[in-house]
Amino acid sequence: MNKRGVSPLVATLLLIAFAIALGLVVMNWGKSYIEEKSEFTAGADVGSCSLVELSIIKVGGKEKVCYNPSDYSIDLFIESGAEVRINDIKVSVIGSNGIQNIDSILTQPLERATGAQIKFSYLSSLGEIQQIKLIPQVGTEEPVFCTHRAVVSEQIGQC
Repeated sequence: MNKRGVSPLVATLLLIAFAIALGLVVMNWGKSYIEEKSEFTAGADVGSCSLVELSIIKVGGKEKVCYNPSDYSIDLFIESGAEVRINDIKVSVIGSNGIQNIDSILTQPLERATGAQIKFSYLSSLGEIQQIKLIPQVGTEEPVFCTHRAVVSEQIGQC
């Protein structure tokens, strides 16, 4: 009957140390999770574009986008989703004679769940407009372009 074991005092101290370590791990994970979710709620800088929604408004099944060859402008109606504010939009305009990239077309941010009519100019050398690609940009301190959330329109007629 010469069995040795861990004394009750040492066993208690080991259990307390294990509980504290486990609690610290869970609290750190929870803190980062809550901070990430609160960024979307507060509209602060967004590290992910998963909640970004941008679309061209359709009326009667036809997208509200057209180009005017007399003053070389494009007129479009867009709307944002309910989750994230869109701070700006980058545009690629593809014409029969080339491509033009425009870094910014919004004069003010597109708030959540709102629509806007936007008119911007393009280069006269592009020819007939064939495609427009809209890339939303979110975040204020570190802007993020959400290329996988881009909207492409090929139904572009003259205004």
